[in-house]
Amino acid sequence: MSRIIGLTDGSVSIVLNNASGEYAFSLGATATVNGNSLGTGVFQVRKTAANYGYLVGFIVTQSWSPAQMWSNLSGIFGDLSFTNSGLIISTLPAGTAVALPGMKMPSAPATVSPGFTFFSTLSLTGNILEPVSHLFSDNVVFNLLAIVDTANPMNSRFQAIFLRIREMVLYNSKISRSH
Repeated sequence: MSRIIGLTDGSVSIVLNNASGEYAFSLGATATVNGNSLGTGVFQVRKTAANYGYLVGFIVTQSWSPAQMWSNLSGIFGDLSFTNSGLIISTLPAGTAVALPGMKMPSAPATVSPGFTFFSTLSLTGNILEPVSHLFSDNVVFNLLAIVDTANPMNSRFQAIFLRIREMVLYNSKISRSH
């Protein structure tokens, strides 16, 4: 079985400052497999008078589940669905603004720091919610964000923000929410 991998919707940017020796290079493209979009990748290199760094990232907007990759574990992962997922690895200075192509995900950060950043939207449905069914009904959705600061691990941040809960039971009282 042959697979055709293609790069489309690409962009290249080079900014040079001859006087200071500073530069910025950016390359981004969408990857396809057999004509189906896989995701968007980006590579950036920046040099300023004080710093030099790079950033590499990949974004997958389509829905995917770990059960698609590991069918033997579908009983565990079959009720998990990820969308708008991405991974960014950077050595750019803390607080560097990034404008990455296709990065309109709800939990994608506007700035980066040295280390890596993972973000995604996670949907939980079905049997996975059984242990907490007294708190949540079917179809729980939340944004995930993990920022691991490799320069100072104590500055690392992990968060999950609930987006949609159809029905929540709190102390045996039902609170109805429609989202």
